[in-house]
Amino acid sequence: MKFEEIRRQLERFGEVVASGEDGDIVFTIERSFKRAQTIERLATLVDNTPKAEMVITGNRSSDAVVMVRIPYGAFETVPPYFEDEV
Repeated sequence: MKFEEIRRQLERFGEVVASGEDGDIVFTIERSFKRAQTIERLATLVDNTPKAEMVITGNRSSDAVVMVRIPYGAFETVPPYFEDEV
């Protein structure tokens, strides 16, 4: 899966707040803390290699705000479970 497809999928769950000339994106996702952890795992780990910078704020009793920065070209492919869980 290419960067553009990942961006399209993640944009369904959040709002893009910045976009760099080299393709980096920063966006927020407001979801439950549990969902934020799932997004974190999917966005940051492919073949056990960190692929994104991420900050999660909030606690288990409220919505979490997730900031993700994914460098362009960080992903060439994403495991099939990405689409299943997101």
